[in-house]
Amino acid sequence: MALIELRGITGGYRHRPVLGPIDLMIPEGSRLALLGGNGSGKTTLLKILLGLNPPLSGTVYWQGRPLASYPVQERARFAAYVPQQHRASFGFFVEDIVAMGSDAGRIQPRQTERFSRARAALAELGQEKLARRRMNELSGGQQQLVLLARALAQQTPVIVLDEPTNHLDWGHQRRLLTLIRALADQGRTLIFSTHQPEHARQIANRCLLLREGTMLADQDCGQCLTDEMLETLYPVDF
Repeated sequence: MALIELRGITGGYRHRPVLGPIDLMIPEGSRLALLGGNGSGKTTLLKILLGLNPPLSGTVYWQGRPLASYPVQERARFAAYVPQQHRASFGFFVEDIVAMGSDAGRIQPRQTERFSRARAALAELGQEKLARRRMNELSGGQQQLVLLARALAQQTPVIVLDEPTNHLDWGHQRRLLTLIRALADQGRTLIFSTHQPEHARQIANRCLLLREGTMLADQDCGQCLTDEMLETLYPVDF
């Protein structure tokens, strides 16, 4: 039985389809990379997979159960999400935001436990110095690292990341990719979108290629990330 399965999924906005139909099975321990140009449907697919957006048709299953049957608390214990963009509207301290990951799906966690998890997650990313900074004072790259720390504090078996290296400089990209690979080696199931084929090659054991909402390939990254396929995936029209 697949850990996550999508059957006949189509997705879109205001009843306008932009994705699908998609059939997809994700076994436990997978490292799945989604690649495709802007507007290809990557974020739409991730949000449907997580239950953040309902599909126009089809069903998502987690561990053989329809996703719609999961209470919010169970969803939060199963999968953590790092979005591509985040606008910090309020000046919460970083350690409070990361500690929210410890709260997810749990009833009244101990205060000492939630903050120790938050600090450990920040330390894993080398960002302890941000703990008492306010989120809306940080750069876009720093905010991205805080969101990843929150996902780590959530301690879920599945982590979903939408273009996780967005806004990060080369050094932070390298550190982040090393961490993501380490999470995979621990047995976590990782699903992430990226515009960088080399990042997919470093981390993923499987690549799903999307173009204009249609699946071009779903196979071993070494087999599908060829020059010919990438030119098809990312056409350039001057």
